[in-house]
Amino acid sequence: MFMRTLKGMAVGFAVMLILLMVFAFIIVYTPFPYNMSGGGVLAAMIAGIFAGGLISAAGMQTKGWIRGILCGAGMLIVLMIIGVATSGGAIVQPGLFKGIALGIA
Repeated sequence: MFMRTLKGMAVGFAVMLILLMVFAFIIVYTPFPYNMSGGGVLAAMIAGIFAGGLISAAGMQTKGWIRGILCGAGMLIVLMIIGVATSGGAIVQPGLFKGIALGIA
């Protein structure tokens, strides 16, 4: 049942990785201001989560949005765990979950 959600998460992380590599190439080989890199990272994260949610909800006859939300929440949790494990700080701040919950309600 959740294999499609896991597939969506994998596709979302792949999209995110590709976009981050393109953005890294742009930063290194062009005179792009480094202090503007946060927006590109955030855009790559949002695009990856959107792609993952879209893949996980595709083909659902009803309530595909629930599977998309589960995929996005799972990706955010994985990003938080990676951020805490690698840098001592979360990539995705906990306040984001509160904002998402308020946006859904």
